[in-house]
Amino acid sequence: PEALPRPASQQATDTAAAGAVIQFNFSPVYRFIGPDTVKSDIIMDQNKYQNELVVYRRRWGLGQKQVASLLGHRDTSMLSRYENGKSLQPLETALRLEIIYRVPVAFLYHKLYASLRDHIRAEEAMPTALRQQPLF
Repeated sequence: PEALPRPASQQATDTAAAGAVIQFNFSPVYRFIGPDTVKSDIIMDQNKYQNELVVYRRRWGLGQKQVASLLGHRDTSMLSRYENGKSLQPLETALRLEIIYRVPVAFLYHKLYASLRDHIRAEEAMPTALRQQPLF
């Protein structure tokens, strides 16, 4: 089977049926390489949008029903999806949560914020000639 370009320290291999190999790289994405070497990326991490919503809700001593009501939701299902990282709320809902918890949205999603900030700072540090893409 074809090897993935990952450092050995981040890689583990498991043999599956019919000669297929599943390679885990301990990131949200893994590749399944079957006998015919067809690759497909599959999201393993169900908590795609890691956040601190539960932490701040509990700090304020609020229940999910209370927060869901303040957000204008009829039940807690969407708030639960936001808190578990399965859905990313629209901007208006994010701003409502900022108001309810009295902290900036960047605090609620600090890992996403830090990742975006680092990416943008790295882009800013690049010379303009390297960043600019050809038009044709």
